[in-house]
This record gives sequence, structure tokens and C-alpha cells, in this order.
Amino acid sequence: MVFVDYLENLRSILRWPVWSQSPMTPPEPAFSVRDVPGKGKGMIARRAIKGGELIWSERPIYAARRTLTCASDQTDANGVFYRSALQRLSAASKRTFFELESSYPQTEFDIVPGILNTNCLEISISNGDPPGDHDPDPHDSFAGLFPTLSRANHSCRPSANYYFSVQFFTGQLWATQDISPGEEITITYTPLTAPRMERRAFLARTRFFLCSCPACSIPTNQAETSDRRRIAICELLARLQHTQYPPRIPKEELEQVLEWAVAERMMVEYAKVLLFGSQIFTLYGDRETAAEWATRAWSAFRMVEGEWSHHLPR
Repeated sequence: MVFVDYLENLRSILRWPVWSQSPMTPPEPAFSVRDVPGKGKGMIARRAIKGGELIWSERPIYAARRTLTCASDQTDANGVFYRSALQRLSAASKRTFFELESSYPQTEFDIVPGILNTNCLEISISNGDPPGDHDPDPHDSFAGLFPTLSRANHSCRPSANYYFSVQFFTGQLWATQDISPGEEITITYTPLTAPRMERRAFLARTRFFLCSCPACSIPTNQAETSDRRRIAICELLARLQHTQYPPRIPKEELEQVLEWAVAERMMVEYAKVLLFGSQIFTLYGDRETAAEWATRAWSAFRMVEGEWSHHLPR
């Protein structure tokens, strides 16, 4: 694996005990990587996969801080900086890297930064701290390229959730619903709380494709209903996140948002509403309902992020 960061941070990262641990990888893949019409390669279920099952787990072959500053002559067009970093990869990892596709214009991007921008997934860690000592820091953002997980295609109604486990320094793919044999395993590349036009514009700008997933190809009247649901979920979460004293919200309103989250297959947001709901009921004295919702939140986060989710108590 190549890790690209400032020298002081790299010295600290080298001392992390996680490197002596084996990543949590299922013994046999429940999927195969195959051609998917109109999408290139994708992950297809080989057998029935249950919701909450760990589909795959692996460490990145390339990880880098997103905010690194390069010299003026090291550009995306020539790829000098990125090609230099890749020289430390093993021959097998280099082959894996160059088997991935670039969706970026070849006139503006060298193939190496093109592959990285197309296929990297988010890695959130606590800078300079051993994995597991702290929750991920959203302002300490890294990108990682994975041999297999980077093959997962996008859907605005994904069947799986990508989660980065800082405890094991692995990317993990968790089934957020039952997946049938032959069905494509998908994740999201965009915030699901955005309405359809915003999601499609974001994907066209950052991934260079027009999304035609089931959530984006429905009739206009259904898309408008979907947009209203997603916006309502977004607005509710915005009211509840990053506040010490959440407002009192009726249980009926929270239950309605949970129904919408399930309908839109937004299972991470579903878990968050349950967690915030348990906090609301605790704050305003309904301890029985708070305990019930906390249990439901635990189960929901366990399904989409696993038992080492930073949302779950240790």
C-alpha cells in the first residue's frame, strides 16, 4: 500500500498497531466482478446476500490526503506527482490499479489522476492518532483506492453501504437489504438527501455520467414525490445534527421520516433518525420510547456499518 501524506503524519501512521492486524475479510466472495451494460465492470451477487451481511472488506492499495499541495509543475494533466507515488506499489497492485477505468477527459487528465478521481472512496481518520482511539474526523479527509471495492457502481437507491473502519483500516461493504443472485451490488457516490436534478448534476460534474438508476429514471410525478421525501429527511437531520439540545419533535413526524427513508433506501439516514430520536425522547423524559429507539438505532447501524461502527457504544 502507498500512503501519501505530510512526512510528520506518515511517521506517526507507521507506528499504528493496526498494521500488525489482519483485515476482516470474508473467506469467499459472495459476488463476482463482471461487465455491466453501460457501466463497465461491476459487482454482481453470486448467491443470496442477507441484509446486514459483510459483503467484502479490504485495505486500500493507495491512500492520500485530499488537501495535499503539489508543486506548480505537478498537475492533473501530466500526473507527475501521482505517478511518482505509484512507483512504490507492488507489480500486482500496479496491474490492479491500471485495470480500473478513468471517466475523466484524457485531454485534461493523465490516466493516473483520472483513475484516482474516478475510483477513490472516502477515508475518514483521526490525523496522527491510532485507529480506534477516536471517532473519524470529517475535516481530516483522505481518499483511498481499493482493488475490489472501487468496482462498486453507483445507484441513488443503493443495495449496499461503503463504510471505512478506522479500527482495522479497511473499507467495508455492508448489504443494506437482501440482495438476490445475479443482482448488481451498488453504493452511492453522491449525498442521497439531494433531489434528483442536484444528484445528477453532481455526478455529471464529478464522475462524467448521467445517472439513470432506478431513482433517477422514474416518471416525473414519482421523482417529485421522491425529491420531497429526500428534502424532508435532509431538513430533519440538519435540525438534529451538531446540537446539544435537539428540538422536541413529535414521534409521529419522526416515524413518517423513517418510512420515507426506507422507501428511498436511505438506510444510513434511517439509522441516524433513530439515533437522534432516542436522544430527543431521553431529553424530554420519555425513557421507555428512548430505550426502544436506541435499540433500533443499534440494529440499524450494525446493519449498515457493522459492529465496529463509530456510532455504536463500546
